[in-house]
Amino acid sequence: MTFLICYMIFMCGIVMDRKYSYIMSLLTLAISIPVFSSLIYGKIYFSFGLVFNHLNAVVVCLVISYVNYNQRQRYFKLLVEKNLENKKLEEENNNLAYFALNDELTGLKNRFAFAEDKEKFYKENKNYSKYVLVCLIDIDDFKKINDKYGHLFGDECLKEVGKLLNS
Repeated sequence: MTFLICYMIFMCGIVMDRKYSYIMSLLTLAISIPVFSSLIYGKIYFSFGLVFNHLNAVVVCLVISYVNYNQRQRYFKLLVEKNLENKKLEEENNNLAYFALNDELTGLKNRFAFAEDKEKFYKENKNYSKYVLVCLIDIDDFKKINDKYGHLFGDECLKEVGKLLNS
């Protein structure tokens, strides 16, 4: 900010002293072009204004350049935040999609996944005659295990059955 104030005083001196205004205008223009280009690539905080014959124009150029940098900084911050938010939402969607088709406890596919796989299988193999085996497994009297040993033990039993079926 101190540099900005010094630059404004310098520009004020150039504008007020008419003899040197043309030479200093060219010099300031020569300095301003690389500064403006570096502003585009984000290497400086604010840019110089072009020299005009009125002080108001110089001040406006300086303020606009400084606001432009702040807007770019906020825009970049918003982009980063949106990117993180999108990644989080994508991860949550992937988890929801997985649990919509798989049992949370055993990791085995559920009836919705079976319906999707059945349709996919028929579409891919409609020209061929293939045999398909579908197994429906029911553990008899499993409620007695849960009642006698507790639900945690019953969950562990179901996980072991799931591991056996997956292998």
